Amino acid sequence: MTQSISKTYLTGWEYNRLLQAEPWQPRISALPAAVFWQGAHQFWMFRAVLCTAESIENECAAADSLGWATGAIIGDLVAEGIVESVDWPGLPFHVRERLRATRNQLVKEYPEHRVRDLIETRNVAELEIIKNQLLQPVLSHHGAMASGAPNSLTNWAGGRGPGSMSSTDKIAVLLSKLAAPLLPGLHACRPPGTGLPADVVQRQKDVQDTVEQPLITQLMAGDAEFGGARGYLPYFEALSTHTDAYRPINEQILADWSSNRTRLLRLRDVAAKHLWPSLHAEWLPALTSGAMTGAAFEQLISRAIRRSAFDRFFDSRPIRTVIGSVPAAVGVAVTASGVAIATAAGLDATQSAGASAGAAAAAEVVRQRLSALASQRREDKPLAVFYQQANRTIATT
Repeated sequence: MTQSISKTYLTGWEYNRLLQAEPWQPRISALPAAVFWQGAHQFWMFRAVLCTAESIENECAAADSLGWATGAIIGDLVAEGIVESVDWPGLPFHVRERLRATRNQLVKEYPEHRVRDLIETRNVAELEIIKNQLLQPVLSHHGAMASGAPNSLTNWAGGRGPGSMSSTDKIAVLLSKLAAPLLPGLHACRPPGTGLPADVVQRQKDVQDTVEQPLITQLMAGDAEFGGARGYLPYFEALSTHTDAYRPINEQILADWSSNRTRLLRLRDVAAKHLWPSLHAEWLPALTSGAMTGAAFEQLISRAIRRSAFDRFFDSRPIRTVIGSVPAAVGVAVTASGVAIATAAGLDATQSAGASAGAAAAAEVVRQRLSALASQRREDKPLAVFYQQANRTIATT
């Protein structure tokens, strides 16, 4: 029986664990803040979002020491039971042994100097490959999939770097497409600096360029003074006199989160009822195993979007009359809304125009289309219902 996939692993800097003999030993990490203003769908699409314990500790410490908003949001999500930490030293012995074996295999292709070079040159694509391969024993143990969220290094890089898209990336893109119909109605936060004066944004950027940038390579590698699980402390110390420069943007992000958190939590409730059973037990296992192609999944999304647009007409008393009536009654039932129904049902422009010019004839076409769809029990139905309920939740929260 195929294992359900109900968890995702929000990765950080785990590629730096190739720089030590025992990859399960603690090493500094942090989480990609961009996940919050690039949809944040991981937090409602999965029952739990797993993170390395060191990542959560780093983020929460940044909130306490520097007032950074993303750490406060992560702490909130931990308190809600949505984000869960994974303590690698506490993993079962057999999982740690698999981690060691995986690390030893990877260093044949990516020796320590190579990993450091990739961090130095901000080669995000290859670092993601390393990270996702190293994580496989942990993902398998927890029945989770890598989130495919942005790498923190993208803050300091011009692009993803060379390399083809991995299977993890491809599934992440598909999940983004699944979330897309709910945007822009749902955002956890807007991008940093949104709505703020240019000089305020530039002030923070100046500190990032002059103070943060020179530290990034050794910080993300967990080298030198940044070694150990709390290697973030020297980094925080370097930034401690610049908290005023970061305050306006952090306040903006926190204000956005305060406005949107209830909507996200309610969306989780809708997803748990209408989306998770199919997504976790059927679609994700099929995508990861290759039983379902990306193209088939995109078609499912397209059908669900179309279906959600016109299924609402089934709740309309005139349309219920149409579905159960003889053609002669059709014109009376839908004359007022023929064009709207024809368009929502996916008819072309000529047919839509015909609904206005000759309501009875066009309405019969619509009646047949709606009747057929009402009788079908296709796999896109759960997703269509989810889109309907989710959009209502977003509109009323």
